[in-house]
Amino acid sequence: MAKLAFLSLLATATANTWTNTTETATLLGSSCSAIQENTDYDGNNLSSTKQLSAELCCADCRANPHCALYVWFQGKCYLKTKAGAKQINARGRRAAFVSTTTTTTLAPPTVPPFTSMCSALLPNTDYEGHDIGAVNREMADQCCDVCKVTPGCALFVHVDQVCWLKSAKGKASFKLGAQASMIDADTPKCGPTEANTDYAGDNLYGSGSAADLFSCCVGCQMNRDCNAYSFVEATQECSLKSGRTGTSAKSGVTSGRVYKCTPIEMGVDYVGNDLADVAADAADDCCALCRNLDGCKAFSYADGTCYLKSDKGATTTNVDVQSIGHPFCLNGFIVVLSASHSKIVFI
Repeated sequence: MAKLAFLSLLATATANTWTNTTETATLLGSSCSAIQENTDYDGNNLSSTKQLSAELCCADCRANPHCALYVWFQGKCYLKTKAGAKQINARGRRAAFVSTTTTTTLAPPTVPPFTSMCSALLPNTDYEGHDIGAVNREMADQCCDVCKVTPGCALFVHVDQVCWLKSAKGKASFKLGAQASMIDADTPKCGPTEANTDYAGDNLYGSGSAADLFSCCVGCQMNRDCNAYSFVEATQECSLKSGRTGTSAKSGVTSGRVYKCTPIEMGVDYVGNDLADVAADAADDCCALCRNLDGCKAFSYADGTCYLKSDKGATTTNVDVQSIGHPFCLNGFIVVLSASHSKIVFI
């Protein structure tokens, strides 16, 4: 079994807050069973705690000697002494059992700097335009770490010991000595933040607390229904949201989106297969709209409108359109590490 590591917003639950800390990595099989989706077990409740995702309930249940299983729903872990009657079409509820296997504690692993988040290097390749920054690095594989922590960076080109960071993939061209790579499409990304800005509505459930803005973003990354968040620094209030449907000026509030779709194709339109069209400020907002619409597997964005689609279908060239095709809708995740490879697994 590959090692499992994740930054855990581990709850020491109080009435209205989550307390955040970093959990030591453990073997998944020796803590709790696989999550049972849309499943509930009646009765036998011990207590409840607040957690940002079902996976984080495991530690709460293991910490209680009487807890045998839990059911997570809308930000709460319902700890139970035993399994009651099983309900299988309990939409949104996620259940798991505590394993009887002895837990093995591991030292936090070091994530490989390149293979964990970026695609294989493409030799003698350049992509035109969409530059958002440049950083001096001797080796191409050192650009990956820079790109993955730079808001809006989707790929890079390394040439003459410089990492050229780019927001999108422009026209490819041959350039002797250049090397290009993209951030792994299966990696949810914290996008640029908006200072003194609150995102309207769409709260997944009551606000929790986070140690800082980064922790709030990580909480959104780990919650499969979350696509955006707002953070109040003075009170450490973190509100997870299904999307950004509107903004308002609010002092002390910082908001951002977590992008959970593959990189945008610039200048490409997807023909037909329309499900709905929705007004939006940016193509990034289409990602959340599509993830929240049953049957949506692709979208095109043009003139302030997201055209949500059931499939990618045929494509045409249109410089005014941005598109994303199937497969792309990414859900909750865990980071799986082995001696030779690292990747994000979405569940």
